[in-house]
Amino acid sequence: MHPMCDVIKQLMKKFYFIFLAAVLLTQYACAQQNKPNKAEEALKAGIKKAYPACVRMWSYDTTANKRTGGQFSGVVVDKEHHILTAAHVTWPGLTYKVMFPDGREAIAVALGKIELAADKTRPDVAIMQVITKGDWPYADMGSSAALVVAEPLISIAYPETLNQDKPTVRFGHVTEVKNSRGFIKSTCMMEPGDSGGPLFDLSGNVIGLHSAIEVPEDANYDVPVDLYKKYWKSLMLPTVYHALPDSVIISVPRVNKSVFKEPAAARLSKLNGTCVTIRSSSNGVSQQALGALFFVDGLHLKTSKNHTIIVSKSSIVADAPVVMVGKKMVAATIISRDKENDLVLLVPASDIRGGINYQAICKDTLLDLAPGTFLRSPQPDTADITGVLGSKLFLLPKVVNAGYLGIFVGDNNASTSALWVKPNSPAAKNGIVAKDAVTEINGLPVHTASEFKARMQAHWPGDTLILKIKRAEVFMTKATVLGTVPAVHFDHPAELFAGGKSDRRDGFKEVFAHDSRLTPQRCGGPAFDCEGHFYGINIARYSRAVSITIPSKKVLKFIADSFQKE
Repeated sequence: MHPMCDVIKQLMKKFYFIFLAAVLLTQYACAQQNKPNKAEEALKAGIKKAYPACVRMWSYDTTANKRTGGQFSGVVVDKEHHILTAAHVTWPGLTYKVMFPDGREAIAVALGKIELAADKTRPDVAIMQVITKGDWPYADMGSSAALVVAEPLISIAYPETLNQDKPTVRFGHVTEVKNSRGFIKSTCMMEPGDSGGPLFDLSGNVIGLHSAIEVPEDANYDVPVDLYKKYWKSLMLPTVYHALPDSVIISVPRVNKSVFKEPAAARLSKLNGTCVTIRSSSNGVSQQALGALFFVDGLHLKTSKNHTIIVSKSSIVADAPVVMVGKKMVAATIISRDKENDLVLLVPASDIRGGINYQAICKDTLLDLAPGTFLRSPQPDTADITGVLGSKLFLLPKVVNAGYLGIFVGDNNASTSALWVKPNSPAAKNGIVAKDAVTEINGLPVHTASEFKARMQAHWPGDTLILKIKRAEVFMTKATVLGTVPAVHFDHPAELFAGGKSDRRDGFKEVFAHDSRLTPQRCGGPAFDCEGHFYGINIARYSRAVSITIPSKKVLKFIADSFQKE
């Protein structure tokens, strides 16, 4: 075929995707009543195909049965169980634990990798191989050369701070097929732990591997999968290549691509009037949150005859809040707070038009919490913020928002003797020193380090603990007020994105993740699917690539409990 024909074909393909993107801005693909959402079905099909092969990994000493390194991601791509990942997270010859989404585990050995002597961040290509016998799932490799600008993409990887045994899904599109450094640039957001994770086309074929980010949320860079195929033979040897090795391109079956129409970010009319702005002041500092407006005809408060209530994020709504209705301010009364779920229920001084029909959503219990579901977060003053549901429900333990004591103990069945006490911590200020053993917390016995950590998970900053301490053969009791975990600042692009993280972002028994780009001030509002089903309250911007939501069942229970207690 004449080279000019290939050029024309690529231009036509590029024009098609750009035209499609323009059409999507004026149409809303999933607003068709009583018709299946074909776009969402296509996305979910791609995820279903690719998901089982996406793995979580860390270096592992198989003799000592001990983890020896940080978390990263990868994907199995053939029947020989080769894993594609990033060079900057592996070392040839070392062994790694491989964890699949279905819960199975295996051991892999790192094979070759390429990091140029002049620039070790390029091309960031590495291959591993599972050596544990088994029928391991794998994904098909596609062609990165066939990509075009605006083509939709799927990311499936394991953010390290979430520390979950299932990956999270993110959605985006190509912005550069190949930048000046040889990487694919896309809007699929990444963060630490995602390195080496796969980027898929909509048919579930691997077309890139996560490599790097810059501060802007749209600046995400992937290694083209074609580089792995090009240097496949050389990468089978456990060698670090500081120059590009000999290339022998492996043969990969040709794959077909799905056509996809993404929902636009315009407002969905049925969601109008479901979200309001709440303003309040804490210690002289003004703060803002969004809130979900509910129409609750049939429920009655003793203190109000109103038919509307508002549910929001408790930690950013102080006492004496006001609700913005257009340019008008309406005073609101706080009826109830739920610390565990960070929810607050308010009643405005007068009814506000609109709202989510509480009685209707109480019957809507069959929501599809499936990765790939399109979510919309309505805004009172701008277009809806859209995203893709990235997980099922999961537990998000207290880490950043744990009550802080400052005592560091060992792991698992180790004793509760303090290995180290942080200077100026609540424990240190109360005279607790290294080698002191905590034997009771609030009258409950503590025998091991794991029991100590489990007891601490139940408490928040500001809680007072009665600690029974054993020092040598002497017992003493100390009342200690827990502080907040000291902030740790990293000069990493993942920590510098616009708006930043929510202060309260963990310590939840059930949440789901999605990739909507919320700011902390735009948390507290509702999230819906494209058909207008209520999915929950957006409770936090957790990290660069993840926002989290309290599911609707928790919100409805909070409302019902609040009315019973009032």
